[in-house]
Amino acid sequence: MANTEQHSFIRVDPEMTFPVKEIEALGACVPQVLRNYLNQYFEDYQMHLIHLYNFYYYLKASFTPVETDLTIKRISEKDDYLVEAFYKKFSDFDLDDADIDFDKADPVIWGGFKNDEMIAYSSHRYSSESIADTGVLVDSQYRGKGYGKAIVGKDVSWCLERGVVPMYVVRTANTKSIKLVEGLGYDRIFDVYVLAAKE
Repeated sequence: MANTEQHSFIRVDPEMTFPVKEIEALGACVPQVLRNYLNQYFEDYQMHLIHLYNFYYYLKASFTPVETDLTIKRISEKDDYLVEAFYKKFSDFDLDDADIDFDKADPVIWGGFKNDEMIAYSSHRYSSESIADTGVLVDSQYRGKGYGKAIVGKDVSWCLERGVVPMYVVRTANTKSIKLVEGLGYDRIFDVYVLAAKE
């Protein structure tokens, strides 16, 4: 289920029992009313909706680069060894949370360097021809210094120069990443909820 401020979109597994007619009977309603109804309906199944992701888009026409002492450069294929060494600093969970696919390199990758060591990474893949889905990782020793914001900002500038809309998907539990993206001026466009078993 995805919610914007005034609309909800529901994707349903065809094998699943789902109250389609009851939802239609609710008519036009705000997303919170629909979420409450679904939580109540699935109570008997020991299931409930969990707010899992927020989708942010940078919808402004221009971007002011973030001032930083980080050296940021675009990573090419000849720099793969730098990326591989950087990835090794992180757990599988960290890589997944940053939406980084180790097996398939994204088409645009940025490296952030301090003293010739790669300490920050940002990349994007295209979810369509005009939307770039961004991921970011910063070495734990260098977090809280604005490097994540600076390297994602570099990607925002690159995208805007090419007519591409930057998108950022973040787990709702990742408050630091939410602070980063909101600090850059992204707009939260919709939220994603999933139906899960109660623990």
